[in-house]
Amino acid sequence: MRLDVTIRKKEEIETVADFLSASVVRSINVTHTHDDDIDPLEVAVRLKGRIPDLDIMLHLATKYFCAQSMDDCRMGFQKQVKGAIRAGIQKVLVVSGHPKIHFDSLEALQFLQQEHLATNLEVYCAYNPYFDPARLRVEHERLERKLTFPFLKGICLQIGMDTSKLKKGVDQVRALRPDIALFGSVPVPSEATLNRLKLATLYGVFLPNSYLLSVESAKEMTKDLLAAFKQYRIEPLVFAPHI
Repeated sequence: MRLDVTIRKKEEIETVADFLSASVVRSINVTHTHDDDIDPLEVAVRLKGRIPDLDIMLHLATKYFCAQSMDDCRMGFQKQVKGAIRAGIQKVLVVSGHPKIHFDSLEALQFLQQEHLATNLEVYCAYNPYFDPARLRVEHERLERKLTFPFLKGICLQIGMDTSKLKKGVDQVRALRPDIALFGSVPVPSEATLNRLKLATLYGVFLPNSYLLSVESAKEMTKDLLAAFKQYRIEPLVFAPHI
């Protein structure tokens, strides 16, 4: 199990470090946010300084490296990647974010390959099996292109509760790359999480109204999803917006 950590204020870093120090969790994702004041690499380095054995996957959304020229986008992305390598952070999750810009996750993967930066990294990407048919066709085409990069180690699946769509997506991924590692995003079924998801809908997250209706129904659906994760050999990536 991995914990998906989102920090929106610098003063939250120590709070999260204290929580992790007192828990058994030693695998986390550090999520890239829209706040210019928060550098995900800085967060990752400070957490690792407090907890040296922490297994960190650095989440890099390419939309945050948006600049007028493609070269500037690449330079910003390269700075983060090289900083991660210097800090001993080997896992990076590369996503486009929403809305996509001209420098998206596929451009970033191509850049990593051209600059031979992936040699020192474990690179992961995202896939959403819960889209409607039209968007799912585009998503699958992008997945096929992502999986052609031999250095890609794994795929992180978006949040969703439809286990039939999940199975179809997993089958498609493994048909292309049987060796690929799979992570599945799953929210903590708590009142705080439900309130967060109700107030600010996350792009690409498809949760039925019955899930958002109550903590009890959310717990039941999460239980079924985790059973599917176990059956399909998917490691849970736990979305906990409040620690």
